Amino acid sequence: MHIFKKIIVWILLIVVQQFNYCCAANVRVVESYYILKYEYEEFLSPLTAAGAKEDELLVFFEDVEEALNKIDGLSRANIETHLKSVLLSVATYRDNRNLSAIIFMCYQTDIEEYSATGKVPQRLQGLYDAMVKAMFGEDGLDKVELAKIYETSLEAYQNSEAYTEDTIAELKIALDYALSVLKNKDCTESNITDAKAKLTVAYDDLETNPNYTGGGGGGSSGVGGGGVTAPQTNYIFTDLSDKHWSYEAVKYLTENSILSGYEDGSFKPDLFVKREEVARILCAALELENASGQEIFSDVPTDAWYKEYVYRIAESSIMQGVGNGEFGVGLTLTRQDLAVIANRLISEGLIENNFTERADNAEFADISEAAEYARSAISRIKELGIIAGIGDNKFAPKNGVTRAQVAQIIYNLIKQN
Repeated sequence: MHIFKKIIVWILLIVVQQFNYCCAANVRVVESYYILKYEYEEFLSPLTAAGAKEDELLVFFEDVEEALNKIDGLSRANIETHLKSVLLSVATYRDNRNLSAIIFMCYQTDIEEYSATGKVPQRLQGLYDAMVKAMFGEDGLDKVELAKIYETSLEAYQNSEAYTEDTIAELKIALDYALSVLKNKDCTESNITDAKAKLTVAYDDLETNPNYTGGGGGGSSGVGGGGVTAPQTNYIFTDLSDKHWSYEAVKYLTENSILSGYEDGSFKPDLFVKREEVARILCAALELENASGQEIFSDVPTDAWYKEYVYRIAESSIMQGVGNGEFGVGLTLTRQDLAVIANRLISEGLIENNFTERADNAEFADISEAAEYARSAISRIKELGIIAGIGDNKFAPKNGVTRAQVAQIIYNLIKQN
């Protein structure tokens, strides 16, 4: 009788479990990772800098997805209630312990606030809302599909020697555009559709390179043998050809020792720029003299490679700190702050150039989203044609600035008309 009861209980548990699976929501947590990866890279970069691997992050997201999808009656309305306990549980899984330690190290204050209040910290609210919309498929913008097409195409681009130079150059242009859409929090349905279409066409157009010999130094098979020579594409860096919109700017700044690439020969045009890195670039562009030596920022170590640049740029009043006695080391420079810097260089006569106002002086549609201190600067440099928007007459003031964008703006400022 005792064994019979056990069997009955076991069967009932299976039935209840199956019932729960049937009634649970189909939450796309893993797919929401792509929103974090591209739109909110500033929250992901501290984790990767601390040693987190993408496969670890994906396993963590898979575990969260599995746990949430077992919850009966899970909905957009009650996700926040369940998420806290699920995250706590998943963080203790053996496979997630290393990543959990990194997350806690990078976001200890936010985690403690979330644990104490049960509410998502205000600083992370935008990220949370965007990811929940993606989890429940409420955003209406299928960036996930675009991200997957982008990453597949990127793999092909990284194997560029297998294709003709003209088709790989076409793919690079489509990749750049797709990446700008993926990073744009305010992109439209048409932006995503357009990016997917261009990337799909470019990927489908890839052709095997008839001139590729598989080795260096031997020249192409077309030389002296009647082969077809592919159109010549110039590269200043391994990942930046003359087909890229920032090529001329990067080339000019590199030749004038204002910018440099990486040891592997790449430039990484889409990498976000940190505030201390911008300080170094500006010091080189403006040929600023040595700083006085007065240390005013608590987050600038005495032996940091950027210390001299930070203090030079601060003493010239070109860049300010972020408050609380800090310069903001490690933080990504925002587009609105770059606009303020550019406007300050012009208004204080630190740039000798002849700028003329453009005929179209209409405000950016999202100018109200910019911090009040930056609005006039954004409007002014738009009038002078120094900075452009991201499409749909939007500026995205709080988005991060990439290396290619910084290069283009500084080139626009210092290159004589």
